[in-house]
Parts: sequence; structure tokens; C-alpha cells
Amino acid sequence: MRDIIILCLLSFSSSITAQEYKVTIDLTKVNDDKVPVEITFEGMSFDTLEEYHMPKMVPGIYSISDFGRVIETLYAFDGNGEEMETIRLDINRWTIKEAKDLTKITYWVDDTFDGKEFKNIFEPGGTNIEEDNFLINNFGFVGYLKGRGKNNYSMRVIHPEEFYGASPMERKVISPNEEVFSADNYFQLTDSPIMYCLPDTASVKIGETTVMVSVYSPSGKSNAEFMMSKIEPTLVAAGEYLGGKLPVTSYVVMIYLHENHTNSGAMGALEHSYSTVFSYPDVDSRYLAQSIVDVTSHEFFHIVTPLTIHSEEIGNYNFIEAQMSKHLWLYEGVTEYSSMRVQVMYDLIDTDDFFDLILTKMNGASGYNDTLPFTVMSKGALDVYEREYPNVYEKGALIGMCLDLLLLNSSKGDYDIRQLLDDLADEYGVERSFKDEELFDIIAGLSYPETREFFRRYVEGPESLPINDFLAYAGASFLKGEVIKINTLGDISMGFNSERQALMVTDASGMNKFGNDMGFKAGDIIYSLNDEVITMDNYREVFTGFFEMEVNSKVYLEVYRTNKKGNEKMKKLKGRVQQIDEKVGERIKWNEDASENQLKVREAWIGKVE
Repeated sequence: MRDIIILCLLSFSSSITAQEYKVTIDLTKVNDDKVPVEITFEGMSFDTLEEYHMPKMVPGIYSISDFGRVIETLYAFDGNGEEMETIRLDINRWTIKEAKDLTKITYWVDDTFDGKEFKNIFEPGGTNIEEDNFLINNFGFVGYLKGRGKNNYSMRVIHPEEFYGASPMERKVISPNEEVFSADNYFQLTDSPIMYCLPDTASVKIGETTVMVSVYSPSGKSNAEFMMSKIEPTLVAAGEYLGGKLPVTSYVVMIYLHENHTNSGAMGALEHSYSTVFSYPDVDSRYLAQSIVDVTSHEFFHIVTPLTIHSEEIGNYNFIEAQMSKHLWLYEGVTEYSSMRVQVMYDLIDTDDFFDLILTKMNGASGYNDTLPFTVMSKGALDVYEREYPNVYEKGALIGMCLDLLLLNSSKGDYDIRQLLDDLADEYGVERSFKDEELFDIIAGLSYPETREFFRRYVEGPESLPINDFLAYAGASFLKGEVIKINTLGDISMGFNSERQALMVTDASGMNKFGNDMGFKAGDIIYSLNDEVITMDNYREVFTGFFEMEVNSKVYLEVYRTNKKGNEKMKKLKGRVQQIDEKVGERIKWNEDASENQLKVREAWIGKVE
């Protein structure tokens, strides 16, 4: 009897765990940029009426997508293969009547990369169906039955045998042209894109995390190995910045490069918890590399927010009627700031470059409504304040910076925004969400009481960020309209002589006293400065040295000059360093009289004392 009870319990348990969507997508049957999708339901029981939903919105894109538009000829069938009555309720929802015997749904899926009706869909968050490339953001292929988004998904993909599908999803290879991907629920499925194309991949290990880059470049001008060589230093730095142990075991960077203009007219990337999808023009890797590195740095930090740290609005995401969180300053702003800070801390950029990034954010933020509370803007980013949304990458990053400096000052350099995020991750995590309205009090409790006033005034309130007050914690100042003295090159114009592969004087008509003293002439080919030969590889360093010379120091400059007879001769120009007044538009600089505490904050902030 006991064995029978155990057997019954095991059978009952199996019937529960077997409830899943079994999806089949056949990429070998492309017809007019469309492919067939079939979904069967295993272990599910149904009510008389069921609703099939495609997402109206998806995480990471703060606009309406209406993916129901990609569905054509949706049919539902019972166990006998008989068609069941379906009624389309709106763009994204279908009712299936008398659904008790529902067994299968079939339809054809169109892609979003072309077609006027899809121009509002950003390519990294869209879908592509072509014979040489398939970009599968699953929210554009597969939906869910209302109230059943937490059921498992088993997705069988039939694909051209020579193709490889880059994806962070768990998979089982069935044959050379067939594999099955598994997801615990609909959110995980849609959070895990796949890109199929001829294989071009490269992988590295960052701590315990394997990072893969997959590239689709129809022209072959870009490749994964080169992209990885450029991305890897940033990934290594990010790993160290996050403490050496990342909250994911694998991460995939998918780079789709397009030959023609995109349907949306945009380019960029969309983050997921375990991957990033890029859409950029198909040009030489060298021209893309820095942009790819910068964006990868930002997207990679999303493994912290909102993967690990998020509010209930994200943890319980509603794909039909999404509720916005008021904490975009955290999800996008702190992520953008972290991608900037990591680069200066680990010497990927110098301090002047870091300061330039801050100035760029300040200038960018000036184009938005500075009196609009950031929390209010975040809640209304879908509609009322849609135009203000890009400010999350501008003022949002500055909020992150100012909060970091406040924490560092309060702790005398011992506690920063990284440690705050670690503490939040310990308190919450992937499976536990915080309540939107409680976060500011939680942060004040985990760190310092003064952070609550910071949020009240500058994030919940309408006050402008007093950037100089926060920079002062690190002994730095923001200066505007300042007049400084700099060494002058004579107010000449210089250009590049392609035939000689050298710098040359292109215009000497408006020279100042130093220029006249030196005797520059248009057409002079620059050879050396103070006996150091100038090349196209070292000219920046050589002239940087000149601008650091003391006033009245001797200057020797050798040039090749053509005389009236057409003969070229070496001529040595002599003078002494002179200075001129120059008005600096905006800059950030270190204060020379920084206190001991300011130096501690500075070292903790950028990883060095300057």
C-alpha cells in the first residue's frame, strides 16, 4: 500500500512539473521573411475561454512595441486536430473559445527589420528573418496564455545545418540542424535572444564567467576575434570592479551588422540579463570598436541592475500593461556611471577623458527639464515624459556619480556605490524584488542617513544637482568661462601632408608674436621639435611636452622648406616659449590644496591619487 501511495505521489509530481509550452520554430521554411511557429501544451488543463498574448511592451525598451503585429493566420486545434474558434481581441490578444480540449496553436511570424508598420521597433529589440541571418528576440516569436507565464518552455529550433545559434539559453543538440532550448518561464525565455548565422564567435573567461562574442557581418569587414580583443580589457576591468565574481556563469554579446539603413533609423544595443544584442552598420571593425566597447561596458553592468537588484515592477513584469518603476536613475543612470568609472579606475582611459565624459553628461542633461523630479519622469517615461527618457543616460549618470561621491565622503573613502550595490544584492537578488516606494529608505539604512536627504532633494525633488559641491568631496572643481595661460604655437594652422606622411603648416597669415619670432611659413614640413623627430605616431606626445615647457624656455624646430627655385632645404627655426590667454569653456580640474580626506576620496573614486 505504501509503495502505491509513493507511486501516486510521484505521478502527481510528474504531472505538475510536466506542464510546459513545447514550441517549434522552423527556420528552414522561410517564406517572404516569415517562418512557421507551432506551440503544443503538455500537462495543462484549460478553462472554457483562454487568451493567447503577445507582448505589448518588453523589458529594457521604454516604449510600446505591440508584437502581436508580427502574427499572421493564428489557428488553435484540439486533440483530434479540429480547428477551434479564435477571436482577435486587439493587436496583442486572441480569445480561444471552448478551450477545454486545446492542444496546439500555430501561426506564421513576420520579422520587424523591414516593413513600415515596424519602424518604431529598435532593431536590437526586434527580429530578423533572412536566409543568411535570424535574430530571434523570443518576445517577437512566442507568446503565452494569460495567467500562465510562469510555466516552463521547451523550444525546438530547426535551422540550416551550417548555422550556429548564439544564445545564453540552456540547450540540447538533437542533430546538426535541430536543437532544443529550455527556459523556466516566459520572462526567462524572452530574456534570452538567439542569433543564427554562419559561425563567427570568440570566447574568454572573466573570473568564473564565460563571455562569448558572436558577429554577423555580411561583408566580412568585422569579425568576432577582433571585436573580442577590443572588448576583453573592458570586461576584465568590469569583472575586477565587481569584485572578481559575477552573478552569471555565461554572457553572450551578439553583434548584428547591417549593410543598408535600418528600418528604425537607429543603431545601438539592448541589454538582457545574460546577453546584449547590437545593431550597427557593417563597416570595418576599427571604426566600430570604440563604440562597441563603450556600449558593452554599459550593457554588461546590467547584470547588477536590474538582473540582481530590481523592484516588483520588473520582478513581476506585465507584458501587456507594464508598470514603470520610479528608479530609472538606478537601472540606467548608475549603470551608465559605472561604465564610465570602471574605465578610469583600471586605466582604460585617463582622468582627463573621464572628466570629459562627465562634462558630456552635464551638457547632455542641460537639454532636458531639470526641475522635473527624476522619479516622476521615470514613472511617466512611457507616455507623458517620453521625450525626457534619454535623460536617464545623462542626468541619471550624474545622479550615480554624486551619490558615489557622497558615500565616499561620508565613509572617508571606505564605502562606495559598488559596496552599496553589493549590500542591496545581498538583501534582495534575482528572486526577491524590493518595493518601489521603499528603496530610498532601504539605501539610507544600509549606508548613511544623509543619502535620504540626497534622494529627497535631487531625485524625488526638483532641485538641480550641485555638481561642484559633490566634486569638492574629491578635491575637484567644475570651472566655466575661466581664463588660463597656455603655451602658444604661434596661432598657425597645421594639417597633414599625405605625400610626406608628416605635419605641415597650412596657414601662417594670422600669426601672433611667437609665430613671427619663429618665422613659420605656409608649406613648412615639420621635421623635429627640440631635436625629437616628429612622426604621425608620436606627434601628440611631442606637442604635449611642448605645452608643458616653462615660459621663456628655448625652442628649436626643424622644418623642410622649399625656396623660390623649388629646392627643398632643412631650416632650423628658433624662439622662446611664450604664453597667451585662453578662455576655457568648461573643464573639471583637481584642486592643488586638496585636504587629506579629499585625497582619500579621490583615490577611492578613480583608483589613484593625482
